[in-house]
Amino acid sequence: METASSRDGQSVPSTLQALQSALGAHYVLEGELGRGGMATVYRARDVRHDRPVAVKVLHPELAAVLGAQRFLAEIHTTAALQHPHILPLFDSGNVDGLLYYVMPYVAGETLRGRLTRERQLPVDEALRITREVASALDYAHRHGVIHRDVKPENVLLDEEGRALVADFGIALAVSHAAGERLTQSGLSLGTPQYMAPEQAAGEHAVDARADVYALGAVLYEMLAGQPPFTGASAQAVIAKLMTEAPPALTRERRSVPPHVEAVVTRALEKLPADRFPSASAFAAALAEPVVTSSLVRPGIRRLPRLSLVGAALVATGALVAGVAFGVILDRTALQSSPRDTWRFIIEPDSGYLGSGFGFGTQRSGPAVISPDGHTVVFRASGTGGPRLYVRRLDELTEHSLAGTEDGDWPLFSPDGAWVAFYSNGSLQKIRLTGGAPVPIAQLSSGAYFRGGSWAQDDTIFFADEAGALYRVAAAGGVVSRVALADTALRFLSPQALPGGRALLVAVTPDLIQGRIGVVDRVSGQVRQFGPGVAPHYVRGQIVYSTYNGELYRQPFALDRLDTSGAAERIASGVDFGAAFDVSPAGALVYRLSSLRNPDSTTLVVMDRAGHAQRVFSIREVWTPRFAADGRRVVHGGLAPGHDSGDVWITDIVAGTRQRVTADAKDGNDAQWSPDGRSIAYTVNAPGGKDIVVQALDGGRVRHFPRPGTQWTSDWVRDGNVLLFTDVPATGERAGDADIWVQPLDGTPPRPYLTEPGHQVGARASPNGHWVAYMSDETGHFEVYVQSYPTPGSKTVISAGGGVHPIWSPDGRTLYYWQSDQLVAARLDFGAAGTAPLVRGRTPVLRASYIAGANANYDVSPDGSRFVIVTGPPRANRLVVALNALK
Repeated sequence: METASSRDGQSVPSTLQALQSALGAHYVLEGELGRGGMATVYRARDVRHDRPVAVKVLHPELAAVLGAQRFLAEIHTTAALQHPHILPLFDSGNVDGLLYYVMPYVAGETLRGRLTRERQLPVDEALRITREVASALDYAHRHGVIHRDVKPENVLLDEEGRALVADFGIALAVSHAAGERLTQSGLSLGTPQYMAPEQAAGEHAVDARADVYALGAVLYEMLAGQPPFTGASAQAVIAKLMTEAPPALTRERRSVPPHVEAVVTRALEKLPADRFPSASAFAAALAEPVVTSSLVRPGIRRLPRLSLVGAALVATGALVAGVAFGVILDRTALQSSPRDTWRFIIEPDSGYLGSGFGFGTQRSGPAVISPDGHTVVFRASGTGGPRLYVRRLDELTEHSLAGTEDGDWPLFSPDGAWVAFYSNGSLQKIRLTGGAPVPIAQLSSGAYFRGGSWAQDDTIFFADEAGALYRVAAAGGVVSRVALADTALRFLSPQALPGGRALLVAVTPDLIQGRIGVVDRVSGQVRQFGPGVAPHYVRGQIVYSTYNGELYRQPFALDRLDTSGAAERIASGVDFGAAFDVSPAGALVYRLSSLRNPDSTTLVVMDRAGHAQRVFSIREVWTPRFAADGRRVVHGGLAPGHDSGDVWITDIVAGTRQRVTADAKDGNDAQWSPDGRSIAYTVNAPGGKDIVVQALDGGRVRHFPRPGTQWTSDWVRDGNVLLFTDVPATGERAGDADIWVQPLDGTPPRPYLTEPGHQVGARASPNGHWVAYMSDETGHFEVYVQSYPTPGSKTVISAGGGVHPIWSPDGRTLYYWQSDQLVAARLDFGAAGTAPLVRGRTPVLRASYIAGANANYDVSPDGSRFVIVTGPPRANRLVVALNALK
């Protein structure tokens, strides 16, 4: 142990000894990790929880300025900051005037360490890190916390390269507690190379835009290899940042995209009013090439006659989440030269309902744009449940379209005056200006609407859940099936081609992948000519999407009904499936992906208040399940350097992980047996997936092959039966999802629930008498409970949408997700055998939950904690591109 010498030569305990003496009952200090201008960091072991931690001790002179009581009161506020990209705070205290706080120990390095080693980062990597840090900053800003010292030293990179922002505690405490004493002491908060000008000038009332500046400087350094301003002294750096413009990024590094340079330059503006208004707006602008009002690149014309507010919003490329702002464009801007493409983002006030879950078609229809390209209609959730909303591009906000409650899959009429939509088994239409909805047709059982178009002759063509094609007059009448030569083919999103001779379609054998095709309405013949889904025809070309989130356009000859040239990618990051629309005028709208990047997932253990207790950053993780001991969690995950999944067990107390499978068969959806001795999971098999049951003591492995795809969802209480989701590849139910039962005594599996649509994610109640599941039988997912083993007594549990039910340990509460909110439904079962009644629905917590085919969360055996797969916050963002198809 190190010591320090006094003036009389006597040895006195060092800071480390004094700290260890005071903390010995809780933490064992293991050595110094590093030191900076404000604090020294020590590695330690948390004795109570048997985990490594980092203890940060403020330098005595800073501690003296702050004062222990005020510092501890202020830093307590930061403990409430729970975000996947914020390093959480475990503990804090005062030991003989030494102020300290305790954080998780991150096995990795700081961004400074990586920059020292590599100097410059790949562009994509730098942008990813920036978006992750921006997500953390935006969360903190919305909770009233400004960091004030964003720099590479305060960004940690874990072993997976994921960014974690540290030192919010010091920033908040200094900004609130120090006041003028900080300046008088000769200390300063912030690092000159990353200080915003107003901060360098000594202003105390800085806001989120100071952090935006600092993050812009960090991104500049990741790309250029040095900060935007350098000098021989702090005074020289501050003089430059106050008076000079940063060197052009593209001059420092030619591979930097022009729009990234424009975004970074805006973040580094001298005046806060000229920067992005929020960290989320900064990150959103990096995601899409946008043209800013003050930084138009050579050769790109400015928007004509933009209003002041509209110019600012187009410049940011995004709207501030939760604020009822919209893009203001006048008519000349909307009708600007066809040589110019203008992109901007709409973030509606209402949350998006709809997701793919990976087992079928997109569960909610796309946003659509009017024929003149001036109006967007989309489904969203507001007061009273989901409905259609209208956003004119020359108005500030969207407004709900009364009468479209639970409406979905909107279609514009050719003249743009009407919107057709699907709601609860009925096809209806309503004037864009409002009024009562007009019925068009009642669809037959199982004929759920899955995309279509309103043709020039006022005929509506559409596909149903089974992939059949239908037509009906927009004025109402009989629904008739489109005659086809091959009735075994399945389709999505038919689009009437000009002239009425043919339909452009997506041919989808399994309702997952697709090929672009043309249906000749005279002969009924179908010609297929390339992969893709949701094709649209406009201006001599087709636009279509892929299921990896890309949009393409390709020349198309109407006279030959065939492609006539190479395809060109025009956008990426599009939501799952057919989440886009294009107008005859060439305007495009698409929804940015709502399925978060799996490479940015986090396994978080939360208490019932939503506070993160443990955070595990894993490249990709799914389907976590608690063991009976409440300590181990089994889940799917990727091994380093591999793209195939395996089954893992993570000890959430010790922080260790153990791989259970290692056969590169893509182990998925692992479920503990009730006795904890076995796990059931699925593996890849020819043409689908099969179920495997493996004993954890090295005993036998049982394989249950079956045609098609199936994945395990739960064990029934006695441990002799598995519930699984079955997706057959052929037959009448091909592509649909049903709930089946797999006995473990060797007898064949049997169906439990086969109804129209998809039934997914079955979970058995603790007493084994009920099964909870989610189904889209109404056209969108809700949570239901059915009696078991024989279905019959049925109750809808959720209201206004719900997915992924999980039972509480006592079986009296059913948890489920509504968007990013976990809800607890209290159940009253009454007399034995009667269907339960819902006595109340209570929000439990919010998290950036990543939805999957199975529930990506679980509740602990004692009901006190949840383990949840989270990712970066998901925004409801629509990209509008004017003149996109030149």
